[in-house]
Amino acid sequence: MNKKIAIAILLFSMTIVGKMANAWGHILGPQLHDACKSGDLAKVTQIVNYVGPEGSAEFFAGISSNGDSSMFVACKYGNHEVVKVLMEAVCSSHLSEDEKIKLLAGNDGHGCSALAQACMNDESKTVEVFLDTAHSSSLNSHTIYELLAGKNGNGQPLLYIACGDGKLNVVTALLKAICSNNFNDSEKETLLAGENKFNVTTLYKACREGHHKIVTRLIEAMCNTELNLDMDTLEKLIRGQSPDKQPPLSKALSQDKQEMVEAYLNAVLSSRLDSTAKVRLLEARTTDTTMTALDLADQSEVNYAVKAFVFIVQNSQALVLDEKKVILRRSIGIANDFGHGI
Repeated sequence: MNKKIAIAILLFSMTIVGKMANAWGHILGPQLHDACKSGDLAKVTQIVNYVGPEGSAEFFAGISSNGDSSMFVACKYGNHEVVKVLMEAVCSSHLSEDEKIKLLAGNDGHGCSALAQACMNDESKTVEVFLDTAHSSSLNSHTIYELLAGKNGNGQPLLYIACGDGKLNVVTALLKAICSNNFNDSEKETLLAGENKFNVTTLYKACREGHHKIVTRLIEAMCNTELNLDMDTLEKLIRGQSPDKQPPLSKALSQDKQEMVEAYLNAVLSSRLDSTAKVRLLEARTTDTTMTALDLADQSEVNYAVKAFVFIVQNSQALVLDEKKVILRRSIGIANDFGHGI
């Protein structure tokens, strides 16, 4: 065949494919959107199989008049089987990696990602399926990181949303994904810290809201040897951060959150941190003063959280006597009052 003729045929074929892709975007895109919203798995499967890997970004996005994408509505309404089919279709398409990230992120008109909406709605199964599908796909680790780094319309990261709202199963799914993907150290720290736009971290938020089971789960995940975080980073994450510079332990003590204090102490004492770091975390000094958590706690009327703090520290096998004295130096009188003096 003449070379010029072959090139002409190729260009003509590409033009036809391009026109078909545009038609799929205009005609089938809205149908895909409606099926994703209603959870019609059979129809979603039929449409994506018909279009195949040549589908355009416009087709897969299926943006509605209010700016919601097909992926967004599927996640919003917890249609996890639909999410899986749509994700697999996007991942196996001929689109660029950047286009795939944008489609899977599925931001609505207010900047909220599809995964963030699933977290907000406590659709833990959808979150789990989304992240498992991403992990088993051909997506590279940076793309998966970008998806996990998604935020809602208020600029709150996924883990921050779930920790603040007490959504334990969602937190578990997010932590599993963070631990099982090959992220670099900076990416791990960013995801686990989960700072909002006011620099409040996930651990601080969970402590402030009183979600003690989530605090335990967070610290256990942070100490996971698979993450291989260095000790300075680990201590920084467990310490937490907020604009008022008051560590989460200090906040829990002053607010008499006994279960929170017990959860935080037990998680820290059983962590892989060395004893010096544990002492620093339990002293919980504010960053701009020398005051410890016990200094700040209102001891005019000893609350149950302070009693629990003293008891756990005194009976800990992870600390030696001198370390206990450093932590409890302002509470020895209180400890003696309850028959637990050192």
